[in-house]
Amino acid sequence: LPDWDIAVRAGYWHSQKAIPDLTFNPAIPDGDQHAISGGLGFMCTGNGRFLGLIPCGGSDKALRPKGLGLDIAYKAVLYEDRTVAGNVNPTVNGTYRTTLHVGSVNIRVNF
Repeated sequence: LPDWDIAVRAGYWHSQKAIPDLTFNPAIPDGDQHAISGGLGFMCTGNGRFLGLIPCGGSDKALRPKGLGLDIAYKAVLYEDRTVAGNVNPTVNGTYRTTLHVGSVNIRVNF
C-alpha cells in the first residue's frame, strides 16, 4: 500500500502467582500464567486516504492531520489450573481454571 506503514506486533509473558492459598480470593484471578499477544498497526501518511475517505497527509498550514492510524490487538492470558487448600474461608478451597481474552481497537491521529 503506497503511503501506508504497516507494523506487526507480538508478545509473550510468564508470571507466577503472587497470592498465597491462605488469602486467595476467587474474585481476583491469580495463578501461574502465560500471556500471548498479537496485533497489527496501519499508519496512513503522505497522499494516502484513511478508510478511502479522509486525506492523511495534511500540510503544515492546514488543520488536517499529518497521519492517521488504526491499531488492532488481541491478548490471551492462560492461567494454569490452581488448587487452593487451607484458605481462611473454607468455601474458597477448590480448583480454579481461568482464561482471559482481551481485544482492543485504537485510532491514532498525528498532527
